[in-house]
Amino acid sequence: MPTKNYSRSEDIVALELLDMADREGLRGAELRRRMSAITRDSWSNGRVQGLLCRLRLEPEPCACVRPENRDGGMPARWWVEAVR
Repeated sequence: MPTKNYSRSEDIVALELLDMADREGLRGAELRRRMSAITRDSWSNGRVQGLLCRLRLEPEPCACVRPENRDGGMPARWWVEAVR
């Protein structure tokens, strides 16, 4: 089955969601509130859980050549500087 081609803005939203859920440990209403503020769109519990499930259950295969680019090789919130 072909995978969806995500836009850069969708990638940033996914990175923010994973960061808040995994690194900051946010759950429930606080996670929904922060995601709504970032995207300026309404986030339901189902939307949050659905995206987290898709991101965690269907990871893209790692195509990284350099070890520092593999999982855990980047500092926290590395994408923030790249967006500016």
